[in-house]
Amino acid sequence: MASLRGIQQPELSKKLFKIIKSENHAIGAFESASRERISIASQLSDWGEATGDESISDLTDKIGVLLSEIGEQEDVYAQNLEDYRGVLKQIRNTEGSVQPSRDHKAKISDEIQKLKYKEPQSTKLVQLEQELVRAEAQ
Repeated sequence: MASLRGIQQPELSKKLFKIIKSENHAIGAFESASRERISIASQLSDWGEATGDESISDLTDKIGVLLSEIGEQEDVYAQNLEDYRGVLKQIRNTEGSVQPSRDHKAKISDEIQKLKYKEPQSTKLVQLEQELVRAEAQ
């Protein structure tokens, strides 16, 4: 079931929401791959030891260590992705909080343009321009 959090957000925030959601899936995949790789490393080492052959056991232990290191690096990478995802969330939240102000300024600018076209000498034009200056100062 899709989350409702993405529905009530401004357009730019919605795009970030989708990226954040996708990154969450990628993080899960890296964490899963890390666990699997570490498990495989252990199984390989156990198998090599069970063969009773010193050379095979030594080789599978070394490969197992390498696979475990790769798995740990995948886990570190997943943690770094999670940190990056947190930054994206902060950006999304900031974007969501400033969007109403942007929308208000755009609305005033549109009204000014319409009024300049329809009634270039209107007294309301000065009032709207002052309102736009106040909105931009916020």
